[in-house]
Amino acid sequence: MGRTRRSIVSVSARMVLLLLTLSIGVSPASADIVLDFSTGNAGTGGSITLFADGNLAGSGIPVGTLTAAGTANDGNYSTTGTASGSAGGPGCCASLSFNTGEGGTNFIQIDGSVPGLGILTSETLLSGTISGFSNTFGSVGLVDATGLDAKAIDLLTALGIAGTQFGYFGVSFSTNRLTAGSSSSVISTDIVNTAVPEPGSLLLLGAGLLGVAGYTRRRRRFETQA
Repeated sequence: MGRTRRSIVSVSARMVLLLLTLSIGVSPASADIVLDFSTGNAGTGGSITLFADGNLAGSGIPVGTLTAAGTANDGNYSTTGTASGSAGGPGCCASLSFNTGEGGTNFIQIDGSVPGLGILTSETLLSGTISGFSNTFGSVGLVDATGLDAKAIDLLTALGIAGTQFGYFGVSFSTNRLTAGSSSSVISTDIVNTAVPEPGSLLLLGAGLLGVAGYTRRRRRFETQA
């Protein structure tokens, strides 16, 4: 009888270790994926307008670089598109436009191409909505926003991360001083997205934790009976 109990506990321990190994091996991989759209070498360009009600809108903002980390094809990739920058010149880069809610419109979008990833025709690389923003430091030219977005399918495929789910993006803009009713050129832009664990990975991790709890109970019962 004692040998049977020890056998059950031994098998349970091995199962728990297997579940934890699988869950640990899957979850962090997706959590480490980061996509970063930034000004790069584009320079100053585009415009941001601050409205009297506090909303913000921007257009033609140059996004010159896409940086990928944690993917199958990590690196810094130059973009092309219709946006112009003081350093990149006319039509140098992908174009970012957004609106935090002025006139009932809420969106964020990046249009352009990424030749280094085989995306040669301009398309919508990123699109989404803005769920929150701050103009607290607009008087000194700093604004930021967060929200949910989606990436172009062929962009994710080219990076080897097709189907990856992302959490909230964070975007920050550096501009000249903003005053209500006026526009300012954008000095720099940075939009960062981090992947979140897939639901299946979270379920697997949960199964591992439940296994640990079950194993602990059985071990305590065995020690008590022994």
